Amino acid sequence: MIPVCRLTALLKQRGCSLNSKRILNAFVSNWPVKALSLAGALFLFFFHRANTLDSRTLSVALRVENAGNMIPVNNYPKTIRITFRGERKFMDSITENDIDAFLDLLYCNTPGSYTLPVGIVKKGNALDADPLEIMCDPQEIRVDLDEAASKMIPVQAVISGAVPANYELVSTRVAPAVVMVNGPESMLIKTESLSTEPVKIDNRTETFVMTLRIINNEPLLELLGNKTVEFTAEIQPAVSGKRFELPVQVHNLNAAWKAQSKSSHAEVFVQADSPSALSTLNAEMLTLFVNAAGINKEGEYQLPLDVELVLPQLPDETPEANAIDETDAKTLAETVDSPSQQDARKILGGYTVVKISPDYIDIQITKAE
Repeated sequence: MIPVCRLTALLKQRGCSLNSKRILNAFVSNWPVKALSLAGALFLFFFHRANTLDSRTLSVALRVENAGNMIPVNNYPKTIRITFRGERKFMDSITENDIDAFLDLLYCNTPGSYTLPVGIVKKGNALDADPLEIMCDPQEIRVDLDEAASKMIPVQAVISGAVPANYELVSTRVAPAVVMVNGPESMLIKTESLSTEPVKIDNRTETFVMTLRIINNEPLLELLGNKTVEFTAEIQPAVSGKRFELPVQVHNLNAAWKAQSKSSHAEVFVQADSPSALSTLNAEMLTLFVNAAGINKEGEYQLPLDVELVLPQLPDETPEANAIDETDAKTLAETVDSPSQQDARKILGGYTVVKISPDYIDIQITKAE
């Protein structure tokens, strides 16, 4: 506090009149009492205002903006609590749609952990409320960010139960077999497949088709397109037979070329006229092959699979007796024309080739070194 005498001297230097001096003396005299009075007035003002303002709390959705190629991977709050304080006449008209709460990822350009403030913007009815105090809880949120990516992921059907006795589940398939999924890159790397809702095959005795939902238990992964697949289960009466997984050979390929295939093996299902004949059947009697005759240039070819059957020669049999007649050989050499004919049977020498799976394989033909 500047002494009165000092203030007086300053006023004289500046040419102030005695009236100004009296006013100044009146202002500074008993200043502690006046300061207390001013503080009391301010206290009463804010106390009155606090008692006349109404408050209201709402839950408001929290959105992410300016994410770019980043995506949150932790379980951060998706809603926050917003408390309003204002005149009672405005409070009832304000809803959660009048407040925009967001996290701004504009400067978050690399994967990592960030603590970001919650941004608040008034809109709608909140713009008309004045005065209006807004408080949010929490005020800051930690988010872990990773790069967004896409991946084609296989879908596997979940089958429960079993078909009745004397029936067998021959095959199952889902369409589409793979779906496009968006999500955090680190999470997509670890996701090898998705499953369908369970499908029961109890008491099923024939082939059926049904639509199944794809189960996605991870909220950070987004399935693009349809969220369902068409499931087909092929069921037929059980038959006695043998299944063989055989290597695929390439027959009749010109020596100037060589063949490569991703599918080195395929499955063959064979039945016999009698149990004794079936018991003697083994993999050495079967040859699984594709016929490459006529291929004369490089490229990728889709060729049908076929089977040759060579019956063992018994000691008391002549080669002529054991030979397969020309008609049977021609029947066996015929290939399945299309997947729709995959159940066509090939009967030869007391054995029936019921099914070859798959029907076709892709062969890559290149020049021999």
